[in-house]
Formats: sequence, C-alpha cells, structure tokens
Amino acid sequence: SFFMLVLLVTYKVLWIIPLGVDSDYVIYQV
Repeated sequence: SFFMLVLLVTYKVLWIIPLGVDSDYVIYQV
C-alpha cells in the first residue's frame, strides 16, 4: 500500500543519513 511505501522510504532516508551519503541522494529518495 502507499502507506507502507512511505514508511519504507522514511526508513531508507533515516538509515542513509547516518552513513553520510550525498544529500542529493537523500533528496532523490524522498
């Protein structure tokens, strides 16, 4: 469902940020 997709994207962003990945990549994930 759409709600689960939002949760997955949010989880990915929260997981990526601490890894220090390019901010551009994080923006694309949103």
